Amino acid sequence: MREFLREIRLSFRSLARQPGLALLAVLALGLGIGFTAIMFSIVHGALYRGLPFPDGDRIYAVLATGSPATFLPSQRATRVDPVEALRDS
Repeated sequence: MREFLREIRLSFRSLARQPGLALLAVLALGLGIGFTAIMFSIVHGALYRGLPFPDGDRIYAVLATGSPATFLPSQRATRVDPVEALRDS
């Protein structure tokens, strides 16, 4: 245990000698942890909790082709993948 404490003190002393390196290390760790938390939140919300309304897996998108005057709503309906929809936005 004494050896471990001596190593910790030596680490702090060497970081105090080079404050730029210490700041860079803390900044890199903070950004890495922050981005990981953001990605976890997005994936957790999209894949595990699902969409916030009933029958979220039955969403369809109606896409128009051609001019609006000739468009009939029954021409084309495609199933929407929630993961793809989040990826596109």
